[in-house]
Amino acid sequence: MDKIRKQYSLREIEEKTHISPLVLEKLFNYEFSSISEIKFKGFIYILENEFENIDLTKLKEEGEQFYSENRKNLSEEKISQDEDLKESRSIYLITTILLLLIGGLIFYMQKNEIKKIVTEKQNNGSFIENKIIELNKSIDDNVESRVKNIETDKIVKKVKEENKSLEENKSLEENRSLIAEKVVIPAIDEDINSSDETEQNKNLDDINNSLVIIPKQRVWFRVTYLDTLKRKNYIQAEPEELNGSRDLYIEFGHGMETLVYRNQRISPYTVKKVNFILKDGELNITDKSIKEFEK
Repeated sequence: MDKIRKQYSLREIEEKTHISPLVLEKLFNYEFSSISEIKFKGFIYILENEFENIDLTKLKEEGEQFYSENRKNLSEEKISQDEDLKESRSIYLITTILLLLIGGLIFYMQKNEIKKIVTEKQNNGSFIENKIIELNKSIDDNVESRVKNIETDKIVKKVKEENKSLEENKSLEENRSLIAEKVVIPAIDEDINSSDETEQNKNLDDINNSLVIIPKQRVWFRVTYLDTLKRKNYIQAEPEELNGSRDLYIEFGHGMETLVYRNQRISPYTVKKVNFILKDGELNITDKSIKEFEK
């Protein structure tokens, strides 16, 4: 890292990589706590591509050690949380059992009291007896109603959570499908004039030439426009639409994404790096480096 800092200023490195000076300072000082692991790998990939003569072995080793220890700490924290959850559930279960026992005891005492009243007032006629029967029925109905309400609330809560999760997943899939299949051919009236028809055909060509990138998870990728050799870096999980009428070279950190272009739909589905070339209206996976297309 000392070598790259001696040879290049932060501004020069920023211009080549588009990485902010603040992030560069943190990388060079091995301060990884505010940088996610996936961003760290993306920055390393960019630096290695832009500065091939610089050895970044120490930076990568320091980063890998930090994120490895961080994952271990997260795992230990999760175990601790699981233990706390088990303890909370045990306390909840014990509390519930105690409440049920207390409720049963109260109910038992009430019934005994009612029976005592019936015995003492047996000679007073059926009026008191009927009232006692009604009271018993009311108590039983009340207890049964409370138990049913508790169970019903649990079921309703669980159903709401499952429906919410299903709706979120459905909404995400619908959004991705709408982006991937956004080509809509408008109806053309037979009486439309030739200039309008030409303009509509041009708009259709622009839509059909769209190249849509749909990440399945967060991914770094870089797009190089072969006609100008200008580059642009992305780190995102949202779909991205590119102009497919130009020749493009696209580099991905992994193959967890789908590319939609005209009638093509390519999903590499691999954790390895994947490169694509869009040239002369054809999209293909390529093993060639960008330098071979810059000639």
